[in-house]
Amino acid sequence: MYYNQDEIITAVHNLARRHSDLARPIRLPHLSPRGRFGYALLISTPCAADAPTMIVSGGWRAGDWLASDGIVSVAADLLGAVSDGHGLHYGSYRCPRRTVRDTLDALRLVLVPCIHPDIHDLDPVARHAATETVPGSRTMLSPGAQNLFWLRARYPATRWRVNVIGRGLNHVHTKADAGDIEVACDAPQTGAGRDHGIRTVSAAILAKIEDASRTATLTKVVQTP
Repeated sequence: MYYNQDEIITAVHNLARRHSDLARPIRLPHLSPRGRFGYALLISTPCAADAPTMIVSGGWRAGDWLASDGIVSVAADLLGAVSDGHGLHYGSYRCPRRTVRDTLDALRLVLVPCIHPDIHDLDPVARHAATETVPGSRTMLSPGAQNLFWLRARYPATRWRVNVIGRGLNHVHTKADAGDIEVACDAPQTGAGRDHGIRTVSAAILAKIEDASRTATLTKVVQTP
């Protein structure tokens, strides 16, 4: 089965403790309507202190479990690969050991497994699955969207935001930023289907991260006198 919201928070804190030289948890300031805090995980090597930032978020809709678990999996795999000095392999996607390190040296990552804590554990066909953002002023946005604005302000070097969105959930997603990138994923519920789904979405997220890192590296080379 997929992680529930409490297990996601525990995973974020455990990864930060296990890899304290590379990661730290961020408690997001805007409480959900039910009074719950969301958490993000910052992954940054010493070389990436001044690097551009990518924000990756999931858990936009009720039952969007695969997106949240995929983001937790990406965090664990990236941190483990850097700490243990190995590459990553998801089906046809391969990221050699050196590429993993180069990627994190060129890019800061802010991973938000569940942007809307209240709805994560709900059934996707329930009526709770309302639109997450309302067009208009920032004060009309949901707490989750406000937290993303807060992250953008906290990390002004943010150049990419990837929203990991489950397909087949009959939803309409209103983007808070016209420059967002969406990664769509199907969400099998249990067993081998779940494991395959996590590998697939992890590969898709990592491909976006690697592309952004490559762009950041090229930009830095061009700007170097």
